[in-house]
Amino acid sequence: MAFNNTFLDFSFVDTHTCNTIGVMDISYYNPAQTNTEPIMQVLAPGYTNPVELTYYKGGVTILNSSNLNIKKVLDPADYIELPDGPYTIKISICPHDQFYKERTFYRMCKLECLYFKALLELDFAQCSACYSKDKLEKLKLAGLYMEGVLANTNTPNCNLKEANSLYSKASKILDNLINCDCNDTK
Repeated sequence: MAFNNTFLDFSFVDTHTCNTIGVMDISYYNPAQTNTEPIMQVLAPGYTNPVELTYYKGGVTILNSSNLNIKKVLDPADYIELPDGPYTIKISICPHDQFYKERTFYRMCKLECLYFKALLELDFAQCSACYSKDKLEKLKLAGLYMEGVLANTNTPNCNLKEANSLYSKASKILDNLINCDCNDTK
């Protein structure tokens, strides 16, 4: 398939930390066209105004608490955890009204940490009292809700209301499992 025009697209890269988000530019830039002013706009969950920054054409742009104006720091060791929730990201080049790509990414880094903590607390090999089929079923349900979050945001008919609802349900189950209060998890 030959491209005649520049085609913008991006994907997300796991940075293995809750302090950053990696956004990889996977665009095709037609060398016969002038491709200038690579701009990324990011609307973080809980914020009303997007942050605008330059993205790396053909590379990975790392988002953090400083460049998202959540907490400005000089030392990368001082980045704070980014909030979970929907991030609306748009990349564009000049002319910005013709060449752009926008999508919503639902970050669940903190929720995934809770999930893994709850999984480890089952302690299959060492603690028979910690493991129970009931706890395992609740953990599976939380995982299913987390998959539902992704399913609701990674489709053309993005449903953030349902994604947020499923996130809350998964979070409640995991909190209850970790705090050993497994009576009310629905």
